[in-house]
Amino acid sequence: MSEILLTAREVTRSYDVRGRAVLALRPTSLTLAAGDVLAVTGPSGTGKSTLVSILAGWDRPSSGTVERPARTVFVPQRLALIDTLTVLDNIAVAALDRADEVPALAAALAVDHLLDRFPNETSLGERQRIGVARALHARAAVTLLDEPTAHQDAEHTSLVLDAVAAPPPGSAVVVATHDPVVVEVATAVVHLEAATVAS
Repeated sequence: MSEILLTAREVTRSYDVRGRAVLALRPTSLTLAAGDVLAVTGPSGTGKSTLVSILAGWDRPSSGTVERPARTVFVPQRLALIDTLTVLDNIAVAALDRADEVPALAAALAVDHLLDRFPNETSLGERQRIGVARALHARAAVTLLDEPTAHQDAEHTSLVLDAVAAPPPGSAVVVATHDPVVVEVATAVVHLEAATVAS
């Protein structure tokens, strides 16, 4: 039986908007085991980004619990690249003791020609792949990605999927996505439904 790396039980998230509680994420439960590639899908506004942010520990649920026994790394839609570091250093910072591995990883994601540039000298799609490269370089047990193919063409989407769809032994991937191509490579799918006003 595969090791359980992350568990969410009846997780919800609501926000106060002008005195009304607006439910952004309906009660959602999931279990992530080593080897899983879990796709989180659903129409816009159903809480995909909210859920992966909660799973990563970047946000807190309004109710429910998340058990996160393994190390996680998160790539949000708003990429947190460091403007003052080159692309090489942005990726390497995730594990400086393995900086020599960065060029090969960068090549796999077609950003190896950018290693001496700064993030603001790259395109949005390139920055997205740099963020994925940094997350993979960290070698965390759980890698969470929020719409990692949103700014990729078909060729680069394939590169991203090749990089994330076969997690190393003992690890797993969670991808929030609208992209049916991503769903096709997933081993499991959580489909979110539209939330409603809570009160």
